[in-house]
Amino acid sequence: MSLLLKTKDQEIFSLQAQLSEVQQKADQAERKLLTQQQINNQLTQKLQEEKQRIDHSAVRKQKELSEALAQLKAENEQMLKLKDEQIAQLSAHLEKTKNLPQIAEFKSEALQINKALIT
Repeated sequence: MSLLLKTKDQEIFSLQAQLSEVQQKADQAERKLLTQQQINNQLTQKLQEEKQRIDHSAVRKQKELSEALAQLKAENEQMLKLKDEQIAQLSAHLEKTKNLPQIAEFKSEALQINKALIT
């Protein structure tokens, strides 16, 4: 009987040792998991901050580009108006000079000289 008790005590002691080892491993795994969760939380926070920074930067750049585009459009319209005015002025000047008597005389003289040279 004492041998049976001794065997049972050894089994209990062995099981307690195994239980203690399993508890230590579980505690270690839990600490490791907690550390990993903290790292994940930090990385998630950094990711959110970076996304926000990028979003703000993109919005700022888009605003700058929109303003620059609006300015270019306004300058382009102004240049088109100026060119239209210059074309109108040149056309009016051309019309005036087209009907000048000196040009008609020049054309007539040029034709006479050409005829004289040909003959």
